[in-house]
Amino acid sequence: MPESALTSRISSPEAIAQTAKVILDTVRQIVHHPFRVRMRTRTDGRGVLLDLFVAPEDLGRVIGKQGRTVRSLRVILSTISSKTDVRFELDVQAEQV
Repeated sequence: MPESALTSRISSPEAIAQTAKVILDTVRQIVHHPFRVRMRTRTDGRGVLLDLFVAPEDLGRVIGKQGRTVRSLRVILSTISSKTDVRFELDVQAEQV
C-alpha cells in the first residue's frame, strides 16, 4: 500500500510546511472566518511550535466542546510526528485586534 507524501519519512523543512498546511486547511473548514486564520511556526530545541491564530469568535469552535476539537488536531500532529521524526506542538490563540 503506497504511503502519502505526508506520512512518508521526509525532510524537516518539508515536513513542517506540509504539516502546517494540513492544520491550516483543516481549521479553515471549521471556522466561520477562514480568511482570518493564520499560523506562525517556531523551532526550538524540543521541536516545532505551531502558533495558530483565529478570530476571537472562532476560538470556541477550534477548541471544541471540552477541548475535543483541539485534542483531535493534536492527535493528527502526533501521528505526523511519529512518521516524520519532527516533534510538533499546537498552541491556539485569538488573534490580536
